Amino acid sequence: MWLVEAAGLRILMDPLLGETYHAGTFEVVPRRQLDAAALRPDLIVVTHRHPDHFDIPSLHALAQHCPEAIVLTADALVGRTAQRLGFASVSLLKDWQHLALPGLDLLTTPSYCPVSEWGVMLATADGVVWNQVDTELGDQVGAVLTRAGEILVRPELTERLDLGIVRWQPLLQVNAALGERTRFPVRGYDRELSRIAACNAAAIIPGAAGSQLTADSDWLNAMAYPVSTDRIARDLTVRCPTAAIHPARTGAVYRLTDGVVTVEEDSPLITRLPSTDRRRFRPAAVPPISDPNPEGIETAELSAVIAPWLVDVLAPALGVLSEHSPRILTLEVVYPDTTHHWTFTVLSDAVRVEHREADDPDQRNSIAASDLAAVIAGHAHWGKALLGGRLRTSGLLCSVGERGVETVGGPFFLYLAMPYGEATERWVESTVERLLRASGPVPDGA
Repeated sequence: MWLVEAAGLRILMDPLLGETYHAGTFEVVPRRQLDAAALRPDLIVVTHRHPDHFDIPSLHALAQHCPEAIVLTADALVGRTAQRLGFASVSLLKDWQHLALPGLDLLTTPSYCPVSEWGVMLATADGVVWNQVDTELGDQVGAVLTRAGEILVRPELTERLDLGIVRWQPLLQVNAALGERTRFPVRGYDRELSRIAACNAAAIIPGAAGSQLTADSDWLNAMAYPVSTDRIARDLTVRCPTAAIHPARTGAVYRLTDGVVTVEEDSPLITRLPSTDRRRFRPAAVPPISDPNPEGIETAELSAVIAPWLVDVLAPALGVLSEHSPRILTLEVVYPDTTHHWTFTVLSDAVRVEHREADDPDQRNSIAASDLAAVIAGHAHWGKALLGGRLRTSGLLCSVGERGVETVGGPFFLYLAMPYGEATERWVESTVERLLRASGPVPDGA
């Protein structure tokens, strides 16, 4: 989250006001307290729908204090949600959208990936700042800077960017869940450093990645974050020797004046709290799935939700694999006190469901029961279990033919019954309804 003050405007980017997010799966590092009422943004920017940038409780709190703030986003789901929460003005911006405001230019920069997202470039008389957020840029950094220079009439951007708030962490958040390598990603880290160097920035702040996993997902902190904040600062001084490297310090004020960045006193809007950074990259054996069952729901009650869904919804959805039949799929559902196994055999004309584990399935999905029940009910989406290490897969759905082996479907056959995007939208709707019920009707004139 960043609060930008420029040309008399206050721009709040990807607000994350609480100490935790994603239903408590992650916590902000370091811990801090914010006064939502004191932020008083004129513009609220939500770059994309991932929960570390699109935090519905934070938007709900801001809507109570400043419903007149204008919300800018790349994603229609985020836009609809902001309107439902009470914001009067919401604008969906595409890539390369240029907002010419008095004394300030705002330009959205693209991401070369399927996610609806963008980065943000801000330009004033004092210089240009590019917050890349989470955007995938590949080898397009130079091309992006060239086009931005043309739109903003600042041709010097091809040679010099005043401040880059850059993406840098080669995350391994789901590697363990997907049965992929968890060793240090040398090539991925090289790509991140090369992309940062291509910005030709006079000053660099490694942005984002200020969170760690909590509770029963704490073990993933040793696998998900291969690069420490000290390591990236040290390596950037070598990879970008002419740039001033400023660590991203919670609460710090970074001021850009005449193209030069200085770090000033901490903002009075934020209070840092005692906390421990548990992100130490030491990948090791993956522990078995356990069900935290935060609501304390009985196994019989969870099973009463899950079993009918598996038979009535999942099994028919697996019929799309019939052209590659036979396919044998096993689902392992881990309850607090037991584990249930289901096997789905996909034939050319039917899907056979059995309450057993297959010896050699084409793919095995494993998930904590309370997470699966929450997704079915719309109270969570797949990301909570996946990022928390409680949704995993092994084996690969593939088709063997004369030309070799080809992948069939995605990483989880569970997604065939409820695609990731659909689960996300159902969770957003459920969360908004809960928050609106709890806060009561919006007063007239608010």
